Amino acid sequence: MAGSSEKFKIVLKPVTAEAVPSGDAVKVATGGVQIDVYPEREAGGPERGLTPLGLLAASLASCEVLMSRLVGRMLGYNGFDVRVAVTADIQVAEGLRSLSIRYVFKGVDMDTANLIVSKVKELCPVYNSLVRNGVSVEENVEVE
Repeated sequence: MAGSSEKFKIVLKPVTAEAVPSGDAVKVATGGVQIDVYPEREAGGPERGLTPLGLLAASLASCEVLMSRLVGRMLGYNGFDVRVAVTADIQVAEGLRSLSIRYVFKGVDMDTANLIVSKVKELCPVYNSLVRNGVSVEENVEVE
């Protein structure tokens, strides 16, 4: 697609989040909402609840879905669905070691799904923030 890179140009504003202690958790404010974030279970956190590492995986999964829908519309594909599951291997003192990303599309063929994913990988700011530093990434694209 000659000249199509401008079609996909999106300039984002800086994002701010603020966290303050709140009992055994922290209250995080960003985007006009507040959430409670707890330590990982292995570090004494509860059985359930949002954790920093869970939020990192959720950030990537949600960005991949949102970007897939945006890229699909920009490419002229409407009426499809996509689910993304992310598993992140993150260790204390090491950081992110590997990612496994599973994309499941409904309403498009495999070639279209692969096209959308390839463009999303170019554009997604969360994906690129995580994988451009040599993190091992396993990706699986499926069509139902």
